[in-house]
Amino acid sequence: MADDSNNNNNNNTNDSSMERRKGWKRSAADAELDTMEAPPAKYSKVAYQTPVLRVKKLSEDAKIPTKGSEYSAGYDLYAAHEGEIEPYGKALIKTDLSISMPLGCYGRIAPRSGLSWKHHIDIGAGVIDYDYRGNIGVVMFNHSNKLFKVDKHMRVAQLILERYEYDSVIVEVDQLDESVRGEKGFGSTGLVDKKDSTDKTITTSSVTTSTKDTDMESVTSLMKESGVKMASKVGNSNDENEKKDMEVENTGDATNVKNVESVATV
Repeated sequence: MADDSNNNNNNNTNDSSMERRKGWKRSAADAELDTMEAPPAKYSKVAYQTPVLRVKKLSEDAKIPTKGSEYSAGYDLYAAHEGEIEPYGKALIKTDLSISMPLGCYGRIAPRSGLSWKHHIDIGAGVIDYDYRGNIGVVMFNHSNKLFKVDKHMRVAQLILERYEYDSVIVEVDQLDESVRGEKGFGSTGLVDKKDSTDKTITTSSVTTSTKDTDMESVTSLMKESGVKMASKVGNSNDENEKKDMEVENTGDATNVKNVESVATV
């Protein structure tokens, strides 16, 4: 009984000191957590251990990553040196930092929303392996038509720690399990299947042209060679029966041109 009372006193003392240290008060949810069973010992150390991101400066120009707020997903990465990115070009901006991530995590370098929206800056090659110990570089793409200047200590990207299965193995098999999607690939979801057709139809504001395996440029070229000129229809008619339709057939190039709402003159 004495041991139990001592343990209770110690728990109360720890709770009180934690309240004074952090300035928070225990809630009903905290009291409920006290009644829950603790996870197995082999998992508890991992589950309640704060992940540590170790960072080493490679030069005096480097700046330690920071978070914009307590619950930000990523750490802001700072450029160690000045640089420029040509319009529609790319550049490798070094941070002069080397990092060691928690076991089971890799680093993902993601774009910053402000640079993306205001300056059309995107980030590429954004995976940092757990065992990489070199200088962290940020691949920046400038999708605008203006030169982009990178200032020293500018926040150029953000580093997000993501967990992954690093101890997975590969097993070669003869067959895979069946799925509903199967081998359907690009554009296979959310689209209505259309019947295959050997003819392609190209529509303009005034002319609908049907041709076999012919694109718009070839159609335009054939029309010029055939001497077909389009003219705006003079006057409007409310009577659909008074609309004139004319078909010009060129048997040499197997092209049919149908006038819809304009007059074709040869």
